[in-house]
Amino acid sequence: MVRTTFHCRLIKLIIPGPKFEELKLIDDKLLQSLKDFRKYVIKSQDTYMILRFNSSIPLWDENNILIRGYHHIQIRTTQQVEIDQPIEGQAHCVSPILLEDWRCLSYQRIITGLKFFNGESKVKVNHSSKFILMTSKTSSTISAEGIKSVCRFEETFYNKVNSPTNYNGHLCPALRSSLGKYHKCEFCKLTEKTEENKGKEKEKGIDDLVDAQIAELESSNSPADSAYQSE
Repeated sequence: MVRTTFHCRLIKLIIPGPKFEELKLIDDKLLQSLKDFRKYVIKSQDTYMILRFNSSIPLWDENNILIRGYHHIQIRTTQQVEIDQPIEGQAHCVSPILLEDWRCLSYQRIITGLKFFNGESKVKVNHSSKFILMTSKTSSTISAEGIKSVCRFEETFYNKVNSPTNYNGHLCPALRSSLGKYHKCEFCKLTEKTEENKGKEKEKGIDDLVDAQIAELESSNSPADSAYQSE
């Protein structure tokens, strides 16, 4: 159940149990990183671990195959936990256009979180993979290896988006508005090349039109006009 809700971007917060039963099916390496964090960082039994999830909305293609989303997981610790009464949701249909807008927004939220990371950040990268980045606050500055892990995740997230091409026309403008020159995926390069070719064809069309008009003017000159001009 947790694995399904995780991949569907339906989890915002998890307070893991003693044996991490909720997370066993998500990712083995991520699970081991959490066990190490609890073993080496949490010294008191009165301290709770909290996982906050910031995830992008996944997709299912025309063959109903899952196209995975991206996840930034932040580890927090607290001495006291207050859990609000869950709100019962109501299932309803969402239009494809609205879903695309939500997906763009979910990407931008992750980007906003990543923008706070730099060489002076007091952050530790506890786990990093193609689709998951897990971090925690620390008293030490982020390590060189940690920076590399963040950069690898960003490179995949920014320019090798796990998305079918027909969705990129909607997603790429949103990413460019947030990332500027740092977003330039293969879809964008192809689009730029297509627009460049269209521009060249348009210029060639204008040149051909001008040449045709000049030729028409030259051919329309009568012999009398030519004689008059020679006098």
